[in-house]
Amino acid sequence: MSYHENHSIQDTRKELAQCRERWETDDSYSFVVTDSIDGKILGYCTLNRIDKQNHVANLGYWIRSNHAGKGIASNAMALLVKWALDSCGFHRIELSIAQQNERSLRVAEKAGAHREGILRNKFTINNESHDVVIFSFIPGDI
Repeated sequence: MSYHENHSIQDTRKELAQCRERWETDDSYSFVVTDSIDGKILGYCTLNRIDKQNHVANLGYWIRSNHAGKGIASNAMALLVKWALDSCGFHRIELSIAQQNERSLRVAEKAGAHREGILRNKFTINNESHDVVIFSFIPGDI
């Protein structure tokens, strides 16, 4: 899912329909992260870029900025990784995080992801190349 200041309800409905289609075809698995008390949506986690032959998936996440720093992302990530490795047959879950995204780097480390290295100029954000830090989880990590 993508968010921007002009994101409409129709945009969200379209994205949710796409999430359902991708789930049904095993192309990605998306989960909404909610508050356990009032059910308010706090963010989401997703497994995408699934490599079925090698049993590998990429993990992405987003948490509302007013809920950042509370451990929500790392807890959600740990739950999703455990499900993916224990129940879905994945052998490896990867995270690709822009090197300057210090918050996300801390989330991955807090969740127990293993830092593997840096891929230079891997992402392009706003027409600017960025290095990416690669993290992974394999069975037994969580």
